[in-house]
Amino acid sequence: MEDQAKETKLERELVTIMFIDLSNSTEMKENNPEQQWIPVLINFFDVITKQIQQIKTSRIIKFTGDGLMAVFDFDQINETINGAVKIQEVMEYNRNEKISTSSCTIGIASGEAVKAKTPHAALDYFGQVVDKASRLCEAGSPNAILLDKETVENCQPRKIKSEVGHVLKKTGREYFGETQQMMVKGFSSAVDYHEMVWAQKAFGVKTSVTTETIVRVQQEKEKEKEKDDVIDNKSKLTQYSDLNLSGKVVSIKPDAAFGFIEYISESKQKKTVFFHKSHTINKPYIKVGDEVHFRVEPGKKGDEAVSVIVLGSEIEGKVSSHDFINQSVYLTFRDEISNTHEVYAHLKDFEYKNINSGDSVRFIINADRQGLIAKQVRLYDPELAGVVDLRIGSSERGVISEISKLEEKGFCFATCRGNSIFIHVQEFVDREYHPVPGDLIGFVVQPGRDKGYRGTRIVLIKSAASDSEMKKLDGDPGTSN
Repeated sequence: MEDQAKETKLERELVTIMFIDLSNSTEMKENNPEQQWIPVLINFFDVITKQIQQIKTSRIIKFTGDGLMAVFDFDQINETINGAVKIQEVMEYNRNEKISTSSCTIGIASGEAVKAKTPHAALDYFGQVVDKASRLCEAGSPNAILLDKETVENCQPRKIKSEVGHVLKKTGREYFGETQQMMVKGFSSAVDYHEMVWAQKAFGVKTSVTTETIVRVQQEKEKEKEKDDVIDNKSKLTQYSDLNLSGKVVSIKPDAAFGFIEYISESKQKKTVFFHKSHTINKPYIKVGDEVHFRVEPGKKGDEAVSVIVLGSEIEGKVSSHDFINQSVYLTFRDEISNTHEVYAHLKDFEYKNINSGDSVRFIINADRQGLIAKQVRLYDPELAGVVDLRIGSSERGVISEISKLEEKGFCFATCRGNSIFIHVQEFVDREYHPVPGDLIGFVVQPGRDKGYRGTRIVLIKSAASDSEMKKLDGDPGTSN
């Protein structure tokens, strides 16, 4: 074998590798006769090969039973990603028009691969980058496009696009989201990847991949020193914010807009401190007996409580980071002088799915023994506040508000910048979408009746998940629907 290795000349090439696989093909073959599934497979190959051949420097290396492997020059990464998007868009169009029911998964990886000829003189590529693209393809849920970190880092985000993304006014980086990790066969450590969110939602990875990732990550953690784990966990959970004093409002002077808070100091002494309503966060209604968190600073006539949070009040903030494996999300909010504070939230306390960093949210602020926590977290779009005249032909976002006529008449209403928007089911890009109150949608503005507005090319941006859906999500973290 060593002699053979010496004779084989290894030619390395910087490339981008794409694997495409027909979803649920095994079940299709098992449950249908050949005369039914073979035409489906042929149609699938026809669609994907036509799209691949439109990309400059594309080379279809081999067919893999129910999919294929293609190679592209490294400097064609943008075109490769956009080509993958086009494949998924054509597949979606065919499903909506009842031309086909097929869906597929795409995995893309970039880097140095070994180019060699097989014993039958056919060109093929080998190496870690090939294996990575193959594993990403295997891991993805139907309709997903998974990219390795190197592909995303070497593309030009402003040149990446999709039809839905154009309607939603997505910037390049918004297509990719944050770096995620998964454990896959053939790799000893977790593989960094991004999902290309070409549609109105992410499709994620298969449940089996998520489960294996959680198990293997937990096994790796168990190998670490227990003491380090405890210290690390405490550092994450004990201090969500510097609002480390807690107490109760014991008196209020409504006319003067101030009051007093009673609390136990760090020296275990009972103290009373002055506060003014201008130093409360989000200016909630305050009454005697309210529990509050705050910090103390020197005032004109002595110590004052500032950045006062009334527990149980609603606060606006943003998603700053998330760890779906541990079902943890961190939110940030600002106090009355624009200081930023962080608060912990559990995944089960979110009232919507497809959580991303930067999401604007509203939540109920509460506390436990470890500090401040966020409950009933819901998506919030500050741009929708206030009545604003809409420009015909512009792309806007709105929230589904009224669906009483949906089943009978096929239409509903959404609110956008204080306006009521007429929404008809025929305008949904995804014909299988069923709106519910609270859904955040994107649409193109067109004139409606009585000088009003109607929405066209409507896409779902964020779903208002029900409690049952959130329980399912809580039981299967990291899986996007």
